[in-house]
Amino acid sequence: MAEQEIQNKNFSFSFHLNGDKTIWGLVFGLVLLSTIFMFSASSRLSFNNIYGYTHLLWTHLLFLSAGIVIAIFISNVNIQNLKLDIVALFFWVISFLLFLGAIFIGKGYQGSHRSFMGVNPIELLKIFTVVYFCAVTAKYKKPEDLNWKNIWPLYASGFIVLQNMSSFLLIFFTVFAVFVIGGIHWKKIFKWVFLPFFVLGVLGMAAGALVPNDKLDKVKLGRLTTQWNRVEAFLSNASADDENESTVSNEENDQIKYSKTAISCAHFYPIIPGNGIQKDFLPNAHDDYIFAIIVEELGYILAFLFIVFPFLALLFIIAVYSYNTNIVKARLVMIGCGILIVTQAFMHIAVNCSLMPVTGQALPLISKGGTSTIVVGIAIGIIQSCIASIKYEKEKAKNNTNPIKETEDETKSEISD
Repeated sequence: MAEQEIQNKNFSFSFHLNGDKTIWGLVFGLVLLSTIFMFSASSRLSFNNIYGYTHLLWTHLLFLSAGIVIAIFISNVNIQNLKLDIVALFFWVISFLLFLGAIFIGKGYQGSHRSFMGVNPIELLKIFTVVYFCAVTAKYKKPEDLNWKNIWPLYASGFIVLQNMSSFLLIFFTVFAVFVIGGIHWKKIFKWVFLPFFVLGVLGMAAGALVPNDKLDKVKLGRLTTQWNRVEAFLSNASADDENESTVSNEENDQIKYSKTAISCAHFYPIIPGNGIQKDFLPNAHDDYIFAIIVEELGYILAFLFIVFPFLALLFIIAVYSYNTNIVKARLVMIGCGILIVTQAFMHIAVNCSLMPVTGQALPLISKGGTSTIVVGIAIGIIQSCIASIKYEKEKAKNNTNPIKETEDETKSEISD
């Protein structure tokens, strides 16, 4: 009877906070901080917004709410019963078609054609590529099973480099980590992952450096040059675009300059949110550089406790559940989604602290975003669903053990009588 109740609880859908309660607490805490600091950091955009100074905040809250609802919904789905590789590949194909649509007929921004029908397909490709390879790694346990037939989506995702190199590097690093953790032999990883992309990376960077930008623009691939200039500017500590000072480089230089100023002006103690100075000067303070504004207003200690620590705690919780389970698919999928979120967060923080070139990566659950916020909600939901599956299996194993023991005790009692 008890086992049947557990099965009903697992397979009958209900809309509640499934998974780990601590993770939900971290998520809702970050959402609360996001609401506060989005209102503060968006002041520059709100000043010229025809819809009023609260329009951006309400838009942000709408996407945050949608992301939370999606996370709760997915957390109540039993991932163990899904053919996750097929499901993830299906959504990957849709995302890739949207990506192609964005390149050729999508909306451009700073030389990047990243939006199609209001959706940023690159953000979708991040999560579905990672989930697909997590499922594939769990499914194909033998090293010889890794070949071009199941790794081709990673090759196709390489086209992301043309529009957003940092997003592909994020995907590549996460998938690479999943392969290593999943026990794929290093020779297979070198042959099918590292070597092909090393060669393509060298060729891509060479194209960005040597091919004139106006020729690349004809086929809407001009971001190669922009990304090369960003790396070059970071290494030389020079302008992001020495060839054309009147374009995006001026704004990017302002971003770097004012983000450094915001962090250097911070104290160990906080000030009242909204009283920061650099938010009125820093371009993209509401998304790409929101961490700098948070540090200026919260101070170094609280910024670490409220922003950095939750992401470290998320990774630690995932590591604990992964260590204590034998469910390979749940473990790898959970690890993959966790690495994706945390790595993106620290990429954002590193850019704000001028520790790496400009990437445009959002701070998960904090920065203003549409598709990126939804994708984080999907990742959180998947993580919680995996944790729920792990808890269910433990409860099921415990339930299968106790009745046997009780039956033996009853039998012994009857014999003694």
